[in-house]
Amino acid sequence: KTSPGWTDALAQVLGVGGTPSSIDTSPVALDRHKPKLRLVKQPDRVELRFVRSMLDAVNVYSRKKGEASWRFVDRVRHSPAIDPTPPSTPGQPEVREYRIQGVYKDQEIGLSSDILSVTVGE
Repeated sequence: KTSPGWTDALAQVLGVGGTPSSIDTSPVALDRHKPKLRLVKQPDRVELRFVRSMLDAVNVYSRKKGEASWRFVDRVRHSPAIDPTPPSTPGQPEVREYRIQGVYKDQEIGLSSDILSVTVGE
C-alpha cells in the first residue's frame, strides 16, 4: 500500500480494501456483499482462505455432503480459518461442504459464499 502506484480503486479490485473512508459500507453494499472462499486440504485439517475486505469477520459453516443443516464452526477475523475436525467415522473418508458468511458490527450480512466441497480423511 506504500507503492507510488497504489490507489483505493486498485485496492477494491484486488479485494483488499482501501483507506477506511473509501470502503463502501452502505446498507446496499453490505446487503449484496458475497465473500470469496478457497479451500486448501491439509493432511490433518482443512484451511479456508478468504479476503475479509470490508468485513469485521466471517462465520464459517460446514456440513457433510447430503445433509440439510449447516453446523457453525467458528467466527474468524483472519484468513485462513482452520477446521481440524476429523471424519465422523474414523478411517472413512467423507465429503464435507463449507461456506462462509460475512459479519459486520456483529451481524451476519450479505450473501453466503459459494459452497465448496473437499474430501477429508483420505
